[in-house]
Amino acid sequence: MPEQAPLAADVDIPFLARKFRLSGGYIRNITLAAAFLAAADGACIRMRDLVRATRREHQKIGKLVTEADFETYGPLLRDL
Repeated sequence: MPEQAPLAADVDIPFLARKFRLSGGYIRNITLAAAFLAAADGACIRMRDLVRATRREHQKIGKLVTEADFETYGPLLRDL
């Protein structure tokens, strides 16, 4: 995540890094997608944006992730 990227206080990068083992290219895609989601809402990057982008990236590579995989952040996927 670039230093200049505006992050909300709820962003939990250590959780995402521990929970989802992905290579740099996938992480870059997630970061970029989260930034676009945040920009569309006119907000800084929130955990909601990162969770949604992570799920989308897994779908693109054919890996199933469920709400339970995101543990306490799973409910952030409900209002898609």
